[in-house]
Amino acid sequence: MSNATPQSSGTREEEVTFEPHELFFSRTDERGVVLFGNDVFLRTSHYPWEEMSGAPHKIVRHPDMPRAVFWILWEALKAGTPIGAYIKNRAKNGQPYWVFAIITPISGGYLSVRLKPLSELKPKVIEVYERIRAKENAEKLEPQASAALFLEEIKALGFRDYPTFMAHALSKEVEARNTFMTRTDNPAMTRYRNMLDALSRIEASSTKIVAGFANIKTSPINMGVVAAQMGQQALPLSVISQSFSDMIEEIRNGIATFVARADTVAAEIHNGLFVTCANQIQNEVIDIFEAGDDTAVIEAEGKFLSELEERYLQSGLQHMVEEITQFHNTCKRLTRTLSGLSVTSIIGQIESARIGQQGGGIDDIMRQLDGFQERTRKELASIQDDSNILRDALEHEIASARGVDAGTQKRRAG
Repeated sequence: MSNATPQSSGTREEEVTFEPHELFFSRTDERGVVLFGNDVFLRTSHYPWEEMSGAPHKIVRHPDMPRAVFWILWEALKAGTPIGAYIKNRAKNGQPYWVFAIITPISGGYLSVRLKPLSELKPKVIEVYERIRAKENAEKLEPQASAALFLEEIKALGFRDYPTFMAHALSKEVEARNTFMTRTDNPAMTRYRNMLDALSRIEASSTKIVAGFANIKTSPINMGVVAAQMGQQALPLSVISQSFSDMIEEIRNGIATFVARADTVAAEIHNGLFVTCANQIQNEVIDIFEAGDDTAVIEAEGKFLSELEERYLQSGLQHMVEEITQFHNTCKRLTRTLSGLSVTSIIGQIESARIGQQGGGIDDIMRQLDGFQERTRKELASIQDDSNILRDALEHEIASARGVDAGTQKRRAG
C-alpha cells in the first residue's frame, strides 16, 4: 500500500505534470474498486491513499471521455481479454491528464498500468474522441451505438479494427518512450514489425493474383468452345481446357482461403505486438517494486505481474504458432497447384502446335493463360518468401520468449 501525499494543485486549465519515464500502476476488484495504487498514480491524481483506497476507479474519470471507449474496454475485460486505450482522466483538483492504459483481467479483478502518451497518434485520438463525445451528447447515443461510430472513426484512420489500432498505438507509445529515455527498442518489437511488413506484402501479392483472375476467367471456357468446334482432332484440348478450369478454380479457392487466413494471422501478429509492448511496461513495474523496500508489495503486486507475463507468453505465442503454421501450409499447397498448372500448360502448347492454324484463337488463349500463370508464379514465390520471413521471425520470438520465461521463473525463485 502506498502512502504518497498529493502535491499542491496548479491551474485547472493545465494538465497535471508527470514525467515520461514514470508509470502508473493500480489494481481493482471486479467492481472496479481500487485495492492498490502506486505513488505516481496518487501524486498525479491528487488523491491521498485514504481517499483512493476503496473508491471506484471512475473517481478519476474525465467527463470529456466518450462512453464508447469504456463500452469497448469493458466488453474486452468481461471476455477476459487485455486491452489498451488512450484515457483522459481528471485529478481531484479538476486538472486533466492523459495516459495510455494497459488493462488486464486477473484473478479477483483487474490490473492497470499506464504510461504518458508521447506519440503522434495522441492529437489524432483527441480529435476522434471530441467528435464522438459531441455526437453522444447531441444525439443521446447509447454506449453500444456510440462504439459503432467510434470503430468507424478508427477504420478511417487506417486500422481494420480496434485490436489492430491498440497494438499499433501501444507500440508507438513504447517506441516514443524508449526514444525519450535514449533506449533501443525491444528486439521483439522489431520482429513483430517485420512480420507485419511481410504480411502486408503477402496481402498485396494476393490482391494481384485475385485481380489476375478477372483477365482470364473466360479463357478456359473459350478454349473449350474452340475445341468443340474443331471436332474429334481437338478432343485433347477439351480435356486440357477442363483441367485448366479446375486448377484455376482451385487456385481461386486457395487464394480466398489464403486472404481469410491472412486476416487471422494479422490479428495474431498484432496481438503478439501488443503483448510484447505490454510485457516491457509491466516488467518495468516489476523492477520498480523489486527496487523498493516494501517486501509486501514485492510479494503481492509483483506476483500478479509475473503471473500475467507468463500467461501472455504461453497463450499468445501458441496462437501465433498455430496460425502461421497453417498460413505456411496454405502457401505450399498453392505452389503445388501452380506446378500442376504448368504441366497442363506445356501439354496445351504441344496440342496447339499439333493442330496448327486450324486451332484458330487457341494460341491467343494459351498466351493469356501463360501470362496469368507466370504472374501468379511470381506472386506466389514472393508470398512464399514472405511466409518464410514470418515463420523465421516467429521461431526467433519463441526462442527469445523461452529465455524470458526462464529468467522470470529464476527471478521469482530468487
